Amino acid sequence: MNYGKVFKRFRLIRGKSVQDVSGHLGVDEDIYNKWESGIIEPTIEQVMGMAAYYKCSMDLLLDQDDYIRKAQ
Repeated sequence: MNYGKVFKRFRLIRGKSVQDVSGHLGVDEDIYNKWESGIIEPTIEQVMGMAAYYKCSMDLLLDQDDYIRKAQ
């Protein structure tokens, strides 16, 4: 799964810039751009930080809600 597309979708829907999100997470903008591009993936701690920033669950952020519903 390309989580970068999900990260970008969340950022755009929330009206945030790369600078906003990367600054909140304490990472360089270039690193955050690589996450959105799918070049590298964030650590679990960084994903937790994104979920807290967007006030959502990690499942929602990682776009796993459909998978969880199908498994039940």
